[in-house]
Amino acid sequence: MDLVVAKRQKMSKMSELTQTSSETQKIGKPETGVSLYIEHYDSPYYVDKTLLLEKLIDDDHILVTAPSRFGKSLNMNMARTFFEIELDKKNNPIVLEVNEDNNLLKDVQPASKNFELFKDKKIFENKEFMSEHFGKYPAFTGHRYLKDCSIWKSPKFSKENFMNYYDTEKKDSLTLDQIKNGLRTLAEYLYHYYSKKVFVFIDEFDVPTLK
Repeated sequence: MDLVVAKRQKMSKMSELTQTSSETQKIGKPETGVSLYIEHYDSPYYVDKTLLLEKLIDDDHILVTAPSRFGKSLNMNMARTFFEIELDKKNNPIVLEVNEDNNLLKDVQPASKNFELFKDKKIFENKEFMSEHFGKYPAFTGHRYLKDCSIWKSPKFSKENFMNYYDTEKKDSLTLDQIKNGLRTLAEYLYHYYSKKVFVFIDEFDVPTLK
């Protein structure tokens, strides 16, 4: 009798393992090297690390070190997606809708694509942080709109200097000092355009030293 029970238990366990294996195959294997948050945020394998965003606000400079395939690029893109100001088709910042307490409305943000990526994550539980920081900073990879903006009316800024960076045909004419100061210069333009803190995300910054 004991032998029969043990055999049945073993067969039941094997059935459970087979079912788990089948379910895993349906879900698919976890992808590695995926660096776009929008492609990964709803994956069954994605670990919610959005609370990391609170730490990014507390420090001016953060260096994240970890072996390859540990999600550094994915988390960096997640941060950019969270903080970046979304623009409409006319390059105007998208205004998010808030309630009487100045908190973001959870289900009524039709203009924001990024909002859908975070409304079910842990960071959304921090209402104050969401309202103060979500979609509030210039964190772009492209800055085409700057060439026609009003900051060039100020004698402090040179549109010609900006166009030297913007126009790829002029990149070879940049001086060594202009190249060294390029990132800082762009950050200054963005700061004065938006009157907001600028986030600069640098992925694999150590690659030049490793080659």
